[in-house]
Amino acid sequence: MTTHDVSEKVPAEESYSVKVHRKESFWKIIFPILLSAVFMLVFLILIVLFSERSQGGLAGAGAAAAVLVILPHFLGLLLWLAILAGLAYGVFVLKQKIPGQGEKLVSLLRKVQIGVHQASNAAAKPSIKLKSGVAQIKQIFVSLQERLR
Repeated sequence: MTTHDVSEKVPAEESYSVKVHRKESFWKIIFPILLSAVFMLVFLILIVLFSERSQGGLAGAGAAAAVLVILPHFLGLLLWLAILAGLAYGVFVLKQKIPGQGEKLVSLLRKVQIGVHQASNAAAKPSIKLKSGVAQIKQIFVSLQERLR
């Protein structure tokens, strides 16, 4: 007679989306990184092997390794430079296409600001009147107490 332990966890079958995610993460993330690392390693090994024959020793290999380390950073910075140049060009084009629209927008925002100030002043009036009345009543009592002394 065998008994099954209820506390044993049966691994749940992975959903389709999890399987697809694992497959895509391997082919889109892990595989390109490993492939580029292998290419760089093979390239560096070839540089070291062929630089042994020259008189420079490992100086050429060091220079090549420095280029391999610095080049990806420069490419990333080049991407950011292209984005920045595109944004600057976009602002220039927008400045030429809508010269009068900025003034209209500023005047509209100014009207909104004035309306908000008027509404906040109107909302604060009852509170200010109440506090003013309370302060006047307190002042009356303070003045009467000073005169009666």
